[in-house]
Amino acid sequence: MIVAALGVLAPESRQPPACDLATYRSARALSADLAGAADLSADAAFEALTFLPENMLELLASPEGWSALAQYVAGELGLTPFGYRPTVH
Repeated sequence: MIVAALGVLAPESRQPPACDLATYRSARALSADLAGAADLSADAAFEALTFLPENMLELLASPEGWSALAQYVAGELGLTPFGYRPTVH
């Protein structure tokens, strides 16, 4: 799980290692984006992201990864999968 990587304390863990700021900001930006695209709060989306398997962390670095993570969050929260595509500038 990436709870520690995102700088969130898991109930059963001790102090996490230093958080990668870029990863944290990407997760927060994705959460806010998902809140705008679906009927959920940014905090709920972020919380679902904190339970990702650690090997999925690299998905935060690409638009295709954000699309995949949107489906993961939808599944975690019991939502119908939605066609999320991030805006690429």
